Amino acid sequence: MLRSLQSESSNRDSQLAALSRQLETVQQQIDPDYQQMEARIRQQINTEVRASNVASNSDPRISLLKQLSELDPMTMGEIFAVNAQYGEFIQSLNVCEEQLDVVVNALQNMIAGQNQAQSEIMLEYQADPEAIINGDLHQ
Repeated sequence: MLRSLQSESSNRDSQLAALSRQLETVQQQIDPDYQQMEARIRQQINTEVRASNVASNSDPRISLLKQLSELDPMTMGEIFAVNAQYGEFIQSLNVCEEQLDVVVNALQNMIAGQNQAQSEIMLEYQADPEAIINGDLHQ
């Protein structure tokens, strides 16, 4: 009985050793592929990140254009109007960034108010075209 248990134990040990060798062989075959694949993926990601950084940092005008393109048309129109009407004035100011923001916002609000007033006049004119001829538009 003892011999049979020793024999069975020996068989199991040899089966376990064979399975262990098979596992090592499979891991050796798989690992290089995994490592190569991982290296390729890392290299591709690094290349894409570098390309993205180069593209975004290459020219501040591109960044500004991207920001402008993300604005709604009304806001972008107001910014262009402020620049067209007051661009030289704004550039000649010798103030800090925070003060410049206040000035630009005030100018944008003023232009938005003018645009709103023009829209209201146009609506009144569309409602009563004779009013503009008679000078009866409300202001």
